[in-house]
Amino acid sequence: MRRTGGVVGLLGRLLEDGAYEAMESGKELIDENLLDEIALRRDEPEQPPDEPVIAANPPTSKKKTSRAKRPRNTVFDDHGPADATGS
Repeated sequence: MRRTGGVVGLLGRLLEDGAYEAMESGKELIDENLLDEIALRRDEPEQPPDEPVIAANPPTSKKKTSRAKRPRNTVFDDHGPADATGS
């Protein structure tokens, strides 16, 4: 909490970097001293730690080009018994 300010994404990144560092160093132990050595990088340093990081220009969804709609495939439709007279 002290390092991440409660931002879950930063906590995840800190643990991921800590696990990588623990494996690379051969220590294979994530402790407070190891995590204190990891530098946290923010996308936007001027943003307070309790606010989510929001991109300045969020990606826009591309509209799909409209294609001619095909009719529904009825090959496996169940039309009931062949003799529909009910006898």
